[in-house]
Parts: sequence; structure tokens; C-alpha cells
Amino acid sequence: MSELLNKFGEVISKVNLRQVMLIIFLLITSLGFLIQQLTKKKRQQEPEDLSQFEQDEAGLYPWETDIDDSPKRIKKDAKRYVNQHQPKRGKWR
Repeated sequence: MSELLNKFGEVISKVNLRQVMLIIFLLITSLGFLIQQLTKKKRQQEPEDLSQFEQDEAGLYPWETDIDDSPKRIKKDAKRYVNQHQPKRGKWR
């Protein structure tokens, strides 16, 4: 057992650890890049099947018919929308 450890120690002492780590890093990053490129097709969103929805006489889908977003449609007692999910820029509070 000690002979095996001595041989292992000799091999490690002759190897430049910095070069080995660089090679391992490059192999891992290139493998990750290849996996990412090969699975790119799976991640892309497939076109939605709109056959379950019917178009009206004007050729519009149900969500396209009501596009009036004028301020007149906002109720007087409507709650004001404030986006609190993003950081406020330029403020220290």
C-alpha cells in the first residue's frame, strides 16, 4: 500500500497542477457549451396551436377584438400600478 502511495506521490510531483486545472476547466466549459448548443432546439418555444380558437367576421381572435386602452376605460377607484419587483434607479432609499 505504501509503495502505491509513493508512486502516486511521485507522479503528482512531476505534474504541473496549473496546467492540469486549465485543461480540466477548458474541457468542462467546452462540454457545457456543446450541451447548450445541442439542447437549444428543445428550449425554443414551439408555435402555439390556435386551432381551438375561432376568428370572427373581421378575422380577429377573441383577444384581439378589445384593443381599446384609452384612459376613459380606467375606473376612478382603480388601484395605481407600481412595479416593485425591480430596483429603483438613482435612489438611495
